[in-house]
Amino acid sequence: MSGRRISGLALGAVLFVGLACGRDDGNRAIPHEEAVHRLNGADLFVRVIGSGEPIVVLHGGPGLDQSYFLPQMEGLAENHTLIFYDQRASGRSGSDLDSTDITLDLFIRDIDAVRAHYGLERMNLMGHSWGGFLAMLYAIQHPDRLNSLILVSPSPASSAMRNEESQMLASRLTKEDQAERDSIIQSTGFQNGDPAAYEGFFRVFFRSEFFNPERIDELTLVLPENFITNSRLLQYLARDLAVYDIHAALESVEAPALVVNGESESGLGSGRRISEHLPSAQHVVLEECGHFPFVEKPAAFFEAVNEFLASH
Repeated sequence: MSGRRISGLALGAVLFVGLACGRDDGNRAIPHEEAVHRLNGADLFVRVIGSGEPIVVLHGGPGLDQSYFLPQMEGLAENHTLIFYDQRASGRSGSDLDSTDITLDLFIRDIDAVRAHYGLERMNLMGHSWGGFLAMLYAIQHPDRLNSLILVSPSPASSAMRNEESQMLASRLTKEDQAERDSIIQSTGFQNGDPAAYEGFFRVFFRSEFFNPERIDELTLVLPENFITNSRLLQYLARDLAVYDIHAALESVEAPALVVNGESESGLGSGRRISEHLPSAQHVVLEECGHFPFVEKPAAFFEAVNEFLASH
């Protein structure tokens, strides 16, 4: 495992030369699309953009969707084909599911169904936040189906560290944040399940995870009308997340891995520990950056990803 710190310097054009071709591993060209595909028993909304070596991208949450990656992640799509999808019971994916359809195992099988649908024998898998946790689970179960693993501000690899991170997040809320949060919770819109009210709640919650909290409005955050219905379904994931620790299991993942954290985010310590357990991991800490590096430091973030993929 190696680590380094890089600042938000502008990207040099030389970093991009030749990256669009990628490795020749039998992967076919993937056309752009926005479509719903029936995969692994669920209707999953998929968006494909960009050109070059494919990266399957997992969003955070659970309960958010891919939309918060854009427009910033279009910068990474200049040199890579990005395959985004809304996880089951999230965004524009199907919510006609019951409690038995909401398990970690099915979420992992969804990832593999997306990989197979696009004809990827081996893939580059990127996960942000909760998506990073799912990516780790996938890597543990299917190490032979990965070219590389990219974890962006990943959720902790143990329930103990998750609880510590939650306490740290709560302690970061200012009095003003707490007052605004409480006002939203008590509002008629929030009580009635208005997605706009929940968007406001999440903006207050995520504000403390920015190095510069004033940039919170740059984060795209649009919740669907069925957000509350989806949230009720996703609560069944708690059955699988009560107590867990996958640090030791990460030691079996031999694929090259990149772990990216912002220097000011609450998950910096857990990201460092994850990188220490992955045998072939590089840990990059972005200066003046929090939990959303593609928003606060896109140039530095894309530089780290491009350099990593070019070297493996």
